[in-house]
Amino acid sequence: MKSIDVKSIAVKDFDLKRTVECGQIFRWDFIEGWYYITINDLILKVRQKDSRLEYAASKKISPDFVRKYFSVDINLKQINKTINKDRNIANAIKAACGLRMVRQQPFECLVSYICSAASNIPRIKRNLNALSKAFGKKIFLNNYSSYSFPEPNDFKACSSLEHSLRKCGFGFRARFFPEMMRMISEVAEEEHSNDFNKAFEFFFKKIKEMSYKDARSELMRFSGVGSKVADCVLLFSLDFTEAFPVDVWIKRVMQELYFKNKKKASNKAIEDFGREYFGKYAGYAQEYLFYWRRNNK
Repeated sequence: MKSIDVKSIAVKDFDLKRTVECGQIFRWDFIEGWYYITINDLILKVRQKDSRLEYAASKKISPDFVRKYFSVDINLKQINKTINKDRNIANAIKAACGLRMVRQQPFECLVSYICSAASNIPRIKRNLNALSKAFGKKIFLNNYSSYSFPEPNDFKACSSLEHSLRKCGFGFRARFFPEMMRMISEVAEEEHSNDFNKAFEFFFKKIKEMSYKDARSELMRFSGVGSKVADCVLLFSLDFTEAFPVDVWIKRVMQELYFKNKKKASNKAIEDFGREYFGKYAGYAQEYLFYWRRNNK
């Protein structure tokens, strides 16, 4: 068996376990002290030893790829200082110390969070793995194997996409994807291209140049993308750190801590409050509160 080349980078204010296991990403396994994370068409094997992050991959990657993926290239202390507005968020910051945003590939992130609607993490993981097995290619890192995540052109080539996704366990969510492909075909036509991979690249590039409000509205044109899914895609793959996704857990903790349970706050009221109160890095406050509520309450 060919040995793999293990490299390492220095990290500061970073906790790999909290970052991987907080619910941002779904396609990972923990085996004998290592995390095996499938990212598009590669497997990243990684573990943390104090202030070093050791890693190997199924294809050649640069240290900067790892730094950017785990967002260790940003000043987390400054972000935490910016959002540390009260005792509640201070407790959450302490509980989630070292948790960072994973910068995901936008198409995979979009599909993953549409899949997450009315679901739970184990089921989402099963569905995404089944999807990758059905549409992707098998990839290896020594004895560990996985499947690459489908590309938009893989969906385009499928003559019965909804049926295929239902077989992968997507249930009612499967019906959203043919409509997504029809919508992105308009982008492809505008670009005088029949390549849906390039059409999605162009679409997400355009999104990144928009204001948060406009980017969110544009994403919500897709079937199956409501405010929470749009905010997750913006936060976890497009660097809109002001996004404040509201799910069941965030609604509970925000209701308890910031709305005093005096009335049932709407998701919109919580979203608006989170962005206004925590500011530019509200998404980090959201992740800390989510982690703290699920693990320390």
